[in-house]
Amino acid sequence: MSTASRHIYLSWRKGRSSRRHIVGLLTDSYDNQVRFSYLQDGVNGAKQDGFQGYTEFKDYTKEYKHNVLEVFAQRLTPAVRLKSSHTSIFWAIPEDKILDTWSILAYTQGLLSTDNFELLADFEPYKGLSFISDLAGLSHIEIPINLLNVGDVLRWEFDLENKFDDKAISVYKSNTKIGYIKKVHCNLFHKWDSRNIEISTHAIEKNGSIKNVFIKIHLA
Repeated sequence: MSTASRHIYLSWRKGRSSRRHIVGLLTDSYDNQVRFSYLQDGVNGAKQDGFQGYTEFKDYTKEYKHNVLEVFAQRLTPAVRLKSSHTSIFWAIPEDKILDTWSILAYTQGLLSTDNFELLADFEPYKGLSFISDLAGLSHIEIPINLLNVGDVLRWEFDLENKFDDKAISVYKSNTKIGYIKKVHCNLFHKWDSRNIEISTHAIEKNGSIKNVFIKIHLA
């Protein structure tokens, strides 16, 4: 595939324990131009939590067509350093994508410690696809600190009774619920044969309790 995904959604939340709002969409157009526009339903919900837009894109009604990729690329470790860092290894970025800015945004989520934005790629499924995500819902689920280890095989289920998200996917270690697949990333589970989606623990952040769990999602 020439690109990881042609659609990356901009997510924002007020804080760690707050709901994620899908506020915008980046599109990798076939004319090699990346476009960005806000999603009004998501923006309206986010405004109730104090959302004020992305700094460089203040007009909620406009489709932006110029310098979009360059603006969001400011969230990244410079691509030229990826080969000499652990970044590409941690995020399982394919070798042929590590110098492609769009793909790096898709695989790393453009995460920064200085704001509450995330870039969530709507990956198109294909056999062999692997990417790293992190579990949602940890602030509302108390995971026993010694329950998880790196490399643990996890199981997942469609959360059919979730009143907040009809695409919700719950994740378990044995019979203990440990969180949810993130918004947008859960779309993949509805596109691919569910028997051939594998999840394992990739990394765990602890500080007296489990703060974050990164998982590897693989399509077999």
